[in-house]
Amino acid sequence: MGAQVVARRNHVLTNKRSAIYSEKKVMKHKLVRKNNEWFCTVCERSFNSKSRSFCPGHKCYTDKNEIPAHLKSEWELERLNLRPTGNPQATLYKPTTEANYHSLYDIRESEIKDQTLPPVITWEEAKENGFLTEGKLKQQNLSPGATKPIACAMVWDKDNEEHIPINLYIPDECQWSPRDHYITKTQLKEAYLLSNKWIKRLGKEDEIVPLGGFRYALLYSRQRVEKFLADNAKEYAEWITRRDKLRETGIKVFQENREKIQATRLINQPIKKAGLEVPTGDNKEAKKRQLVKCLECASSCVFQKGLFCVIHPLGLEDWQIPCSDYTKK
Repeated sequence: MGAQVVARRNHVLTNKRSAIYSEKKVMKHKLVRKNNEWFCTVCERSFNSKSRSFCPGHKCYTDKNEIPAHLKSEWELERLNLRPTGNPQATLYKPTTEANYHSLYDIRESEIKDQTLPPVITWEEAKENGFLTEGKLKQQNLSPGATKPIACAMVWDKDNEEHIPINLYIPDECQWSPRDHYITKTQLKEAYLLSNKWIKRLGKEDEIVPLGGFRYALLYSRQRVEKFLADNAKEYAEWITRRDKLRETGIKVFQENREKIQATRLINQPIKKAGLEVPTGDNKEAKKRQLVKCLECASSCVFQKGLFCVIHPLGLEDWQIPCSDYTKK
């Protein structure tokens, strides 16, 4: 796999980024004897014997570190969104690649390739200045929004075999944009104090996650919830205030009628537990007490359709309450 990648890269260098010299375009070395070596007066390379290779026609470097800063290959110029306008000023000889000779151009004799791009810098310069890509901003809960990129840096697209720009931004100029996550319906009620009516106004859930069996979790986007509350802030605040007043009133009423409410609960609890309907209408309190007595009576039992008494199979009339035939089980 590694060999294929190297071969592909060499192929790209051969066809797009390198000057491949042929016999028709280049000349032979002009060799002179110097210090027991053969020296070319044109490309300034030295050979142990008379070389039959072709001369590039100007200064040739064999060590990349010796190349002056103003000389760049076509590949390096493209990374800076530049293209050469002049002729090659020198050559880099790299015998390890398929294209041995790589033309070097003076960066001062170049022009901007794409005028629509922001200034192009290297990734090293971006790191030194603290510029970040959109992906890095997202990791810090930031978003460029309407902020224009301060610069861009190039990356190599292997599929299309070309450089593509990546925009860079100053973090301090970007807006706060926390990543979205989902909250449950219970959290809407507990954390955001939303009633079922407000949840219905919020709209349909954003995600439905199966929990196993026939159970599902309804999830809502936190950003959507907070935007909804922000858009209805005034109405929401008035509803919270009104709800709190109603709650205070309810607590006050409960405190004043605590004993009556507790007594009613004690009467209704065994009736509901038996699956029977709580009596309503006239004389309902007496009917409730009688129904509790019937549940405790030895003469009655509970069926799916209701309570059945062997003494009073048709039920009790109002004038028969309380029942005189009561016998505890």
